[in-house]
Amino acid sequence: FIPIVSPTTVADDMRRKGLPTCNFTAFRKSSENAYEALRLFHAIKQTAGNKKARCFIYDLQKQVNSLCLPYSTKLAAEVADDLGLDFEKISAFSHDAALQESINNDQDIADRYQIQRTPTAVIFDEESSAAGVLIEGAFDKNSLERALVNQISGIRLL
Repeated sequence: FIPIVSPTTVADDMRRKGLPTCNFTAFRKSSENAYEALRLFHAIKQTAGNKKARCFIYDLQKQVNSLCLPYSTKLAAEVADDLGLDFEKISAFSHDAALQESINNDQDIADRYQIQRTPTAVIFDEESSAAGVLIEGAFDKNSLERALVNQISGIRLL
């Protein structure tokens, strides 16, 4: 699980929400919110582990994307508190210079696999040099099964 923030991912998110991507103020605010959530994710990952960080970002996305609540630091704090996390500690750590290395490592992985959009799934076997499967966009269990069957059958999906 690798969250990324880029101009492309921010614009895609704005389009999904029906926001104008050409409005600089709205784009800047959306970018700032996404980057804050990214930094909080990495702070939680470093202080409480990957599982808690994934739970945080999933719960936050549910609040913002499914329940249509506007992102705010207060909302992020509520989500963190619901998970039993110390938001003040996490928030303070999210501004630590060392955290940038974690963010950069994830961005390097996204760059290596040429991931431009979210969500994107990359499925591969680290023990094999054979190509894997890259699925861009939202997908469900049936889509995933179809992609894997097609990959095994030698049909290129990308």
